[in-house]
Amino acid sequence: MNLMDKQPGIYEEHSFEVDEFDLICGPVCGGKIHSESDFLEAQQQLSFGDIFADESTRAIFMMLLNHVRTTSETISYPYRCDSETHCVYLRAVISKSSTMHVGFVNKVLGYEPRSENARLIRDFNCDNPDFIVCSICNRLEHGRQWMEFQELVEIGIWPANGKVMKCHFGICAECEHAINQRVAETSRSYHTKVA
Repeated sequence: MNLMDKQPGIYEEHSFEVDEFDLICGPVCGGKIHSESDFLEAQQQLSFGDIFADESTRAIFMMLLNHVRTTSETISYPYRCDSETHCVYLRAVISKSSTMHVGFVNKVLGYEPRSENARLIRDFNCDNPDFIVCSICNRLEHGRQWMEFQELVEIGIWPANGKVMKCHFGICAECEHAINQRVAETSRSYHTKVA
């Protein structure tokens, strides 16, 4: 189903579970497994760590996975997954499932169209990227700043004509801090209950 066919609101877009061997159990949207048939073909041999394009994102999500396993606490955070023409706002919920696996559920909160005069076209299959894109907030690194795509267009750094720009994923310091803060908050809750 096309996201643009839906009204903005909260609904589940995609989810999967990770078993005790760090293997994916279920279809992954945006990763290497896209459908149930792909999942069956993979025969459950896709490692959770393999779905991330960069080491910093992999490290953060492995930390989240292990934290939820250890504490059984739920962690939730907002993120963005932009298309060429829209900003898509989501919320990730990571929790222990009834099977004792760790579930990753992603809910779409809404979306907004971009300016018709600029298209965000990125190529992530490149060795020498022009930009690093934050895996959480989708801002782009320019110099020492993380900026919105539209800001880069307005100052003439990103071409508005739809030219493909070479990018790679990473995580900005602000998003890394926010996730570490959520982990610290649930760690306090867990230790309080245990003590």
